[in-house]
Amino acid sequence: MNTTDQASLAALEALAYDGVVAISARRLAEHIGRTRETASKSLARLVKARRIELVRTGRGVQSARYRVLSSAEKPVQNPDNNRPPSEGGFEGVRDLFRSQDLYGAGCLFEAAPKGVALTVAQVVDLGVTRSRGGVTAQMVKLESLPVPLASSQPDPSHRQRKLWTFHELTAEAEAVILAHLDTLGARLRPRYRLDQELQHLNEQEANRHRLGLEPYAVIADRDILPYVDVNPHTGCVLFLDPHNFSDDYGRVHPEYMGIAAHRVVWIAERGPVPAGHDLHHQCGVRPCVNLSHLRVMTEAEHRRIHATETPALF
Repeated sequence: MNTTDQASLAALEALAYDGVVAISARRLAEHIGRTRETASKSLARLVKARRIELVRTGRGVQSARYRVLSSAEKPVQNPDNNRPPSEGGFEGVRDLFRSQDLYGAGCLFEAAPKGVALTVAQVVDLGVTRSRGGVTAQMVKLESLPVPLASSQPDPSHRQRKLWTFHELTAEAEAVILAHLDTLGARLRPRYRLDQELQHLNEQEANRHRLGLEPYAVIADRDILPYVDVNPHTGCVLFLDPHNFSDDYGRVHPEYMGIAAHRVVWIAERGPVPAGHDLHHQCGVRPCVNLSHLRVMTEAEHRRIHATETPALF
């Protein structure tokens, strides 16, 4: 099992809830710092090697679901043929590298020792980038920054063509690099937390545009609350507008992929949902708009819950 498969398996085990994880190749690629194609091939290899089991294939916007096999179910491997997976993962990658083009280089930079001349083979052994070509490509990105975070020099022993050295990132250097990246296109520009927050609020404002530029309170009072029915046994407040039966989530304007009814009611009463968070139905009934049945949680936590949960309609 190569380093990419080891990183993929470690990410799946970390994200799994009761041994099951729902994830797409694109999302896995973000976690392991590889391309979507590489992540997809890694998943196929892990399934073939009986490290994970494909429970459900992805359809449309639904992610595929995998079960991480237990130690007893996994085939016996020769430990001498496997390199240990990198420790610590890539959760510590700073915001500077959270862009589409620099994420892989950032994972490598964070994992590497600083100020030590390394051969390409030694950089590969860090377990972040799989191939020599991939290492070189990521090192060139670090070297080409306005304040280089890596540099190359000829090997004095002539055993290698080049040796690479990673440099410490100072606050001044980070400010210069960020100012430079801000002038480039969206592919290189980092996704700051502030940017994510603004994008989230802009998306909610775009939904309001689709609903006629009216306050959410008006939309809730006019288009949702007159069409609800209370279940006396569970306390669920069900949005039963007949136009929404094609979707288990009630939507104000389903023909335009409108915003979900429970989100409209939540925003009307309690304000915007924080960026990076979802609303979870604790009752398991998706058409329910009872705010006491909704809970704000992170997207990762929400995915873990729904990986094994089958929501009820009524």
